[in-house]
Amino acid sequence: MNQRLYNDPLPGSIAGFELSTLERDAHPICALSADLVFVYFNPAWFDFARDNHGEPAISAQFGVGTLLTTVLPQVLCDFYVSAYQWALDTGETWHHDYECSSPQLYRLYHQTVYPFHDSAGLLVVNSLCEERRHIPDYRPPHPPDAARYRSQQTGLIKQCCNCRRVQRPAEPARWDWVPAWVATMPPETTSGLCPICSEYYWKYRPA
Repeated sequence: MNQRLYNDPLPGSIAGFELSTLERDAHPICALSADLVFVYFNPAWFDFARDNHGEPAISAQFGVGTLLTTVLPQVLCDFYVSAYQWALDTGETWHHDYECSSPQLYRLYHQTVYPFHDSAGLLVVNSLCEERRHIPDYRPPHPPDAARYRSQQTGLIKQCCNCRRVQRPAEPARWDWVPAWVATMPPETTSGLCPICSEYYWKYRPA
């Protein structure tokens, strides 16, 4: 696939970051303008999407010129917008951990957000911190049973957009690991946050 990775014409640098450096970096990297529009993706961004069955959806949804808030799960929009705006306003680097697991592997990532030197945007670098096989005792797998997980009120299946566990509507405090739905989300799935992820990963806001 021929992805468009950056705005035309091709700049020699992105506010102090040499493109050649970003192009060679093994970590998925994107850049955002000050109004939070995607202006750049490095090749590793698309390599990660391809290796994790995210293509062609990633190329279709995360194109140059796309507004960040149109592709984020609604439950995460306020968190990211406020954090990114803090980085733009203060010129300080912002850090955040999040999970991005596959059906087989637990993966923890660290996001570093660097404000451009001219305050015109942000460089976002996603680095793998931990990768290991899932431990069944900690996260026992469950079969993809739509009757158990689909809400009778809404007709939707709610999946945590951080840990990817699925809520049991009859027991709202129960969120189960359903590997088949990490590989391929079923139709009519909605994004949410389980209580633990909400408290640990997504409650913090920069001072």
